[in-house]
Amino acid sequence: MSRRHTFVALAALVLAGPGRAADPQALADRIDRHLTAAHAAAKVTPAPPADDAEFLRRAYLDLAGTVPTVAEARAFLDDPAADKRAKVVDRLLASPAAARHLATEVRRAWLPQSDAAGASPQAGAFERWLRDRLAAGDRYDRLVRDVLTAPARPEPGDPSDARAFLELNGFRAEDLAANAARSFLGLNLDCAQCHNHPFARWTQEEFWQTAAFFAPPGKGNTPAERLTVSIAGTKRTAAPALLTGGAVPWPAEWDERAGRRAFASWATAKENPYFARNAANRAWAQLFGSGLVEPLDTLVSEDRPHHPELLDDLAAAFRDSGHDLKFLLAGVARSQAYQRTSRWAGGTPPPPHLFARAEVRGLSGEQLFHAMLTATGRPVPDDGRPDDPAHKLRKQFADRFRADRPARADRTIPQALLLLNGEPVAGGLRLARGVADAPFLDAGQKLDALFLAALGRRPTAAEAGPLLAHVATAGTGRQADAWADVFWALLNSAEFGTNH
Repeated sequence: MSRRHTFVALAALVLAGPGRAADPQALADRIDRHLTAAHAAAKVTPAPPADDAEFLRRAYLDLAGTVPTVAEARAFLDDPAADKRAKVVDRLLASPAAARHLATEVRRAWLPQSDAAGASPQAGAFERWLRDRLAAGDRYDRLVRDVLTAPARPEPGDPSDARAFLELNGFRAEDLAANAARSFLGLNLDCAQCHNHPFARWTQEEFWQTAAFFAPPGKGNTPAERLTVSIAGTKRTAAPALLTGGAVPWPAEWDERAGRRAFASWATAKENPYFARNAANRAWAQLFGSGLVEPLDTLVSEDRPHHPELLDDLAAAFRDSGHDLKFLLAGVARSQAYQRTSRWAGGTPPPPHLFARAEVRGLSGEQLFHAMLTATGRPVPDDGRPDDPAHKLRKQFADRFRADRPARADRTIPQALLLLNGEPVAGGLRLARGVADAPFLDAGQKLDALFLAALGRRPTAAEAGPLLAHVATAGTGRQADAWADVFWALLNSAEFGTNH
């Protein structure tokens, strides 16, 4: 390329400025260029693209928290349009189901303790608040600011449901600081709370300087004097100071939330080196099962992230979009990397950090419950009211399948028994009997309907033969039971219980 053409290309990028991040497909293409270079360097040939059924089920589970209906799966599989994958990603992210699922993911990431039994009322209110705000299009940075600056007591016009972050951290400055750093910045300050750890990046003084932003205000002439805290186990005190150094952005007016307002202003600023990178890393982990940095709260550590240029690009795109989380998810989901098959043809598969194929992941309790409902033709509870019987059933079911990060698909004996005999599966058997009685469907079409409902695909010839034979040999009076056997087997299959 000539020097003139190089200059023109660079000038086009400069003039494009932040607008380059407005197109999720442009972000997807850059993701693939980063990973193509990494695969070439590692001498790895990535897995081929997933087929339409595999992609569709994965996209629904990751973006909407459930599986497609029979009608949705059939329409997508029969659609010849070349851009149908991009369209379904955009449609899912604009749906109420995406807001509901993303609210669950965000609530669990920000408040992992909210899964405890006693936290149910606050957790439910907080998740409903998140769902409504995400559905309204609120950006990620605004949600974080509202959570950090929520009033300690309900006030008219304030987002009191966001108060769960304060409540479930017991209003304790040290717990609020540790969880805010972990959730919103990807930083683990815990080791520094009691002492200076020889292998930790952060010091004890820096931990308590961060905690001081969350301390109850006292008396004094300056913000630092009003928010001074005692360093546990010492006779020293700490005043608020930023982990990045520099002047604290104190608000113009002082109130009991001034410290938290200052921390929120710094944490969500575009120039903060951690905020966008943490959100990008967590969004990647949501769609791939693992982040570019692992564990997720170790953005600053001795270990460099996998694909650091890719993480930088994702973070920059997220900042340029105005911290639009759905845009970030759309860009990742449109990429070829996300759309690869989980199958690996022979040999030892490449290490997961290369992202050369899709990893098989277990479903969360909520995903599994919603998938059961959708597959069996029943509506997914959407409002999340604590007194809603469907919400209570979801909570009970999800509690039985609780996992910090359900990357593995292992099941305990009680979980397996619930799947074998529980009410969600029993509802599926009622659907199967309804399909069996449909006079307008032949046996092959009935089998197609059950496969589309459970697995989002049509059966292969090797699968169809034995299953149709099982139904055919059941006898006239046991046809419905035979179809119920088939659907029961599909709902209890490893394919149904995993995201692959």
